[in-house]
Amino acid sequence: MKPLNRSRRARENAGLSVGQAARLLGVAVGQVKSAEKSDGAFEALGPTRLADLYGVSIDWLHGRSDLRDYAAVKQLDGEDKLLFADRDQLAELLASRPKRAGA
Repeated sequence: MKPLNRSRRARENAGLSVGQAARLLGVAVGQVKSAEKSDGAFEALGPTRLADLYGVSIDWLHGRSDLRDYAAVKQLDGEDKLLFADRDQLAELLASRPKRAGA
């Protein structure tokens, strides 16, 4: 998966509209839209800024780690009672989280 798709996913998973993200980043709405469609605009906007705003790791945002972490979901109590769609969404959320130092 290309970082561009992950950028949009991260924004949406953070519950932000394009306009909200643009306002929080201090840029025009068109810049956020372009960053979700163009590698050059993505890099120009600053992947680190996007990762910080959206609460995801830079490696996940760049596509250098798995999109989903099903192993982490299996460690959750009651995971076997979750619907597949819920497990899938949790797996993506857990994979995208920044890793703590020493963790």
